[in-house]
Amino acid sequence: MAFPVLLRKQFRLDELFEDNSESSGDDSIDPDFLRNQARWIRDDLDPKISQEGPEWLKPDQVVTVFKFLEQLRRSRVPERHIRSSRIHLAVALIAGQATRWPGSVVDVADKLLENWSIRYGEISEIGIDLYDEGGRLHGICLPTDLTKEVLEVKWSKASGSRTNPPFSRRHGDLGVFKPGDWWINTMLAYHASIIDSGNPLGRIVADKHGAYAIIMNELDELDSPRPDIFTYKAKSTEPGRFRLTAATPASRQPIRVLRAHSLRSFWAPKAGLRYDGLYKVSGWSIKQDQQSKAWNYDIRFERCSTEPPMSEVLRHPTAEEVDDYTEYKRIRHVTRLTHNTFHRAKPLREPVRMVQPLPDTSLAAGGEGKMMTTGISRPNAPAINLNERLTAPAFRPKQAARSRLRIELPTPPVLPDNSTAVDPEALFGEALTIPSPTKAPRTPIREILKTVLPLPGLGGVKKISPLRAEMTPAQQGAQGDDYFSLPTPPENQQ
Repeated sequence: MAFPVLLRKQFRLDELFEDNSESSGDDSIDPDFLRNQARWIRDDLDPKISQEGPEWLKPDQVVTVFKFLEQLRRSRVPERHIRSSRIHLAVALIAGQATRWPGSVVDVADKLLENWSIRYGEISEIGIDLYDEGGRLHGICLPTDLTKEVLEVKWSKASGSRTNPPFSRRHGDLGVFKPGDWWINTMLAYHASIIDSGNPLGRIVADKHGAYAIIMNELDELDSPRPDIFTYKAKSTEPGRFRLTAATPASRQPIRVLRAHSLRSFWAPKAGLRYDGLYKVSGWSIKQDQQSKAWNYDIRFERCSTEPPMSEVLRHPTAEEVDDYTEYKRIRHVTRLTHNTFHRAKPLREPVRMVQPLPDTSLAAGGEGKMMTTGISRPNAPAINLNERLTAPAFRPKQAARSRLRIELPTPPVLPDNSTAVDPEALFGEALTIPSPTKAPRTPIREILKTVLPLPGLGGVKKISPLRAEMTPAQQGAQGDDYFSLPTPPENQQ
């Protein structure tokens, strides 16, 4: 019995949806739809593909992404919608060098990036909205707000500001925060009023009535087998540790826990500051350090059962939040350099065309014998004439110092060559004497001793030491002059 033979043919996605038509000029794609698709690609699909490979993608997901990219390629999306939705970052992620996306999806992503490059310029120059309308920091601060004091004064004067401490010094989630909320740094978390200060150090938010929140960074987290159970190491200088360990009803209230990216923990965010939810104190231990003799408070926390699972919290920061953190750091660095008076920008490098002087061959024909110029030429490039470079430079007066920190040292004076050499045979008092140009030369000690008058009672007799008096004349001659004897001045000699 014969059975029919079934022939199967595999088609590529670009063959099924091949369309080389020009852009239709349709910009009816909703920006919110673009933003949701970019988040889906960057936060859900790409991390799994990077770990598991392209086989992890389901066929319907591959078709959905391919059709979405083809729709973008055939549409003329405005640049402002691309920037606000950040879809260009998702497409660039698919077409990256180390991508593991299917080849058909990568090909259409390359075509889309090429079209956008022709239409809008470099993809990296499109950027993101951070301080502009729709950005995370729009209406909160400006790139020039570099200090904590400036931000505190600015926020205190804003209408409806909640940066006053009484708002954040309350128990619970304050009715406006949910686990997974994220901020670039502690100052912006202070602006949101989840904490009472923008102090970047890890600490306990507390007052005389109790503790309300803790900010963990560096070595504050000791033992954390799971993200919902950890041990907090309170600093010896932190007064809020007594509120956490007090045997009062206020010490049993839920505490808001925030983890900073500087925290040395597996559960720390990779950027910024994240709110992980409400925790309760389950116990503590007090130990004394043998070296510093300080008392260490190790406080154990457990997550409240009413909070959402930590798997959703650990998804933050998302790709967009990491973009905001990176862009904030970049703009802040550039702004600090431009506001630094001692920073000197590097000069711009412009193309240069060298002009080589050559003798004019028209001299034999009665010419003036001038120099001709030729060489490498580029459009709109400054020319450098080698004739001017080879001539002696004109005299230019000495310019003032370019920096206020530069110290001009005076030129050392030229000393006259009338120094006195050291006499190796001298017993004492001889020294190298170099006269100073501002004061008289110093008189050697031997010259001073020659003019000293004899002591009273010595007369013209030369006194010698008692030990020398007991020696014979031969022994005195062998020993030499006596250091204790003073010579008789010439005018007093008999």
